[in-house]
Amino acid sequence: HFGQPESWFSPQTAHYDEMRTSKLSRAALGIVALAALVIVYSMRQRELRMVWHRDGASLLIEAQGQGRAWRFSYGGRDGRLRTGDDLVSHGALTLPTGVDVVLQLRSEDFIYVFSCPDLGLKEIAVPDLEFSIAFRTGPLGIHDLAMDPMCGFQLPPGETMGTLSVVSDQEFRSWLKERSP
Repeated sequence: HFGQPESWFSPQTAHYDEMRTSKLSRAALGIVALAALVIVYSMRQRELRMVWHRDGASLLIEAQGQGRAWRFSYGGRDGRLRTGDDLVSHGALTLPTGVDVVLQLRSEDFIYVFSCPDLGLKEIAVPDLEFSIAFRTGPLGIHDLAMDPMCGFQLPPGETMGTLSVVSDQEFRSWLKERSP
């Protein structure tokens, strides 16, 4: 009996073990439910990437740095990025006036800085990482996308990495329609 009294197992310790097991089971169930909610929420957020301008929805665009240039992808009719119907623009980011924009920044090769000094926008793009910048478009206009020197590379004076054009809603819809497959 290894020094244990004869009554080391009693109905009271059995009840305590059942209660402890029940509490652990409920805690584990709660953790599993929470994890499931987080996974569902993440998947839902990916599915909710509405890139066609709709009243009240943010315009989601992917800006990808590659070969020292920006490539902008707008989701196609399916409303999602990185599918076969995306609309692509090289060096020219075109946006309607007065909308909220979320720009997802990615890089394929170097460290880039998305910089539009006129609008006070600046964010980094790094290979294998995703950054984003959110802003609301202002009045109509065309703005330069500056090249902030990273890794020692600079564009020649007067050259930019592209433009950010804020256009009327009608012009934006026409611009999208021209690029639709």
